[in-house]
Amino acid sequence: MSSTETPQDLSTLWRNTAHRATDAQLIACVILGLVASGVVGIAMLAGIDNAFEWWPAVLPCVLIAAFGLWGITDRELGERGRAGAVPRVLAVARWCSAAVATLVLIVGALEFLRLTVGTWIS
Repeated sequence: MSSTETPQDLSTLWRNTAHRATDAQLIACVILGLVASGVVGIAMLAGIDNAFEWWPAVLPCVLIAAFGLWGITDRELGERGRAGAVPRVLAVARWCSAAVATLVLIVGALEFLRLTVGTWIS
């Protein structure tokens, strides 16, 4: 960021990054995020030793998938317009992906505090 640019908030950074990404990059984000989350989930279900200790590894994977889905739906909404059933479904999907990303960030922040402050207190 140059000194002449104004500071951006998180939503502007999210939107600009998604708009700069290609369709293939956004699709790759969704696929890789879901596959990585699935691998950790399967490891937990399969009973692999200490797999439940790795649940925070799912958070960045889900965040990447939510970013990709948000970028795809935002791009499609920009191209289609606002009338009809498909744009409504896309708008709901975009809203849900933003809600999931927000939830992931909140859980990640709480987990970070649990790991750092929790060890100081005890």
